[in-house]
Amino acid sequence: ENWTGEFSMGRSVQSDDSFGDDFTTEVSVMGPLIDNVLSLGLRASLYNQQASSPAFAPAIDPNGNQIVRELGFGGGGRTVDNKDEHAGFSLSWTPADNQRLKFDYDISNQIYDNTPSYDLANDTIVYPLGTKDSIEALWQASRGQVNPRAGYAADQEFDRSWWSLAHEGSWNFGSSMLALSYVDTANNGRTLPLSVAERQLLQAMYDGSGDYAGLTEQARRDLAEQTFLPRPARPLESNQYTLDARLDIPLTAAGYHNLVVGGQLIDGELIDGVFGLESGNAGGVQQQKMYSLFVEDNWLMTDSFTLTAGVRYDKHDTFGSQISPRVYGVYNISPQWTLKGGVSTGYKTPNTTDLYDGITGFGGQGTSPFAGNPELQPETSVNSEIALYWNATDSSHHFNITYFATRFDDKIASGDTIQSCSQTGGVRPCVNLGEYGELGYQTYSQKINIDSVDIQGIEIAGHYQLSQNWAMQGNYTWTDSEQKSGPQAGLPLTNTAGHMANVRLNWTLADNLHLYLQGELRSDRYRGYDSVIEQELYYENYSLLNIGASYRLNDMVRFDVRVNNLLDRDFTSYSTVFTDLNNDGQYDYVTGRGAVSEVLFTDDYNVKDKARNFWFGMTVSF
Repeated sequence: ENWTGEFSMGRSVQSDDSFGDDFTTEVSVMGPLIDNVLSLGLRASLYNQQASSPAFAPAIDPNGNQIVRELGFGGGGRTVDNKDEHAGFSLSWTPADNQRLKFDYDISNQIYDNTPSYDLANDTIVYPLGTKDSIEALWQASRGQVNPRAGYAADQEFDRSWWSLAHEGSWNFGSSMLALSYVDTANNGRTLPLSVAERQLLQAMYDGSGDYAGLTEQARRDLAEQTFLPRPARPLESNQYTLDARLDIPLTAAGYHNLVVGGQLIDGELIDGVFGLESGNAGGVQQQKMYSLFVEDNWLMTDSFTLTAGVRYDKHDTFGSQISPRVYGVYNISPQWTLKGGVSTGYKTPNTTDLYDGITGFGGQGTSPFAGNPELQPETSVNSEIALYWNATDSSHHFNITYFATRFDDKIASGDTIQSCSQTGGVRPCVNLGEYGELGYQTYSQKINIDSVDIQGIEIAGHYQLSQNWAMQGNYTWTDSEQKSGPQAGLPLTNTAGHMANVRLNWTLADNLHLYLQGELRSDRYRGYDSVIEQELYYENYSLLNIGASYRLNDMVRFDVRVNNLLDRDFTSYSTVFTDLNNDGQYDYVTGRGAVSEVLFTDDYNVKDKARNFWFGMTVSF
């Protein structure tokens, strides 16, 4: 056994300086501490991304007035300076020839810069992630009602740690695996939005009413700053233990069998400072406990046919139990042709946050609450496929075609706007906004279950060796989806492209020099229905080309170069729809809570790829 390692560096250079460059560095080493007994692996990476702030031409309404679109973090391809650091190690101990014990540990840290900039077009200070807590952000109103923005510190920091302890064994009856893992995440840099009581007090200060009558605005403003700033930190953490166990047992009875039995136990919790804020008792905890048991048999019935059948039992502390069977067959028609097919069932529980009966977060810079739906049910599915595979005798070419179909029941999706529970008297469906209903929040949207969604399609993939130096590979997928019930019955599933294709042409100039041309095509895809203009909205189709090369200097060093978005397609473009809702001849552009705007901006594409850019990389193996 010898020590080995790899070091790599990469950088992207943008042709449009409104987009930021990316920098990556990775290193890993592994080797024996005690030959055949104890080994160690070390790894680390660093990723830096510079801010991107592409400029947008203003829209011109039918009256000739200029309207500038407001964009926050992530909108229109905007990103901030951010850094991602990762480090970890693996320690593997082989106490006997038939056993191995492995411990893994990883930590990562991401930091996003929330430094403000000045928006000349709108004459405003812009915080890329969210408005940093300040008296200027709190002391503002819309139509006489205070609209305090809060919730963000100067930097946003995301921490994650993970460890796993696993045992693998090989025994006379088969093999075993037992693993315990733990993951812990924290979002630091968030602060608590104002509670209802705080907003009511701020409203009195802003109006100069009650105890604040007779005070100058500056005096009231100073008092508000002393009262509400600095904001308390918002805990936003999660942790989860996972225990996995598995046995693989070979058997001989009417053919060869590989019997697999196992289980999984999950115990997790989510801590968020806004849980309970609707009742004035912030700082709630959402817990999740579930376990699963499964059994599967891979039965080699004949030399050419293998049947796999299994069943999984899930038990969730909120939703009860679910049984999910699976059956799959593989038939080797000849050395070149193989037929595969089967049916499986799926089971997916809602996110812990989506189940909370109350406020789960805030949008609009801490002004508009999001609410959960405690009546959400798990999403189940039945998945079917049949596939035909072909391989050339010399393995230079291969091809496959697959037909797939999926029926989702209780598909989880965003629902129509519904009333608050205070409006319905607690009769569901409703949104539990609690005390926030006193601030004028009467309707809101939440996740719902769509009774059923059907998806079917065909996927084709293959590789063809054109000559000794030329090869082509690609895949194409046709997908047809339809929501069978719910608020958008008859419409496609959101953000699902009907046609997707990828193709790559490889050219080997020499043993150590390779070039390739890569293309991708995406058809338009349904993005939702706008009730204001009563129109279905779609993202546009697009095609994309990349070209690259790889050169190996020697056994240790390799250089890579790539041109992304070769034809320089603009993915930041948008469309504008003007609707004179009140027939006053004007087109008002408004944003914020409850706002119904007469100017609708929609992004043309569902991706926000950068303009043409160049990537350079170097890898050293040792």
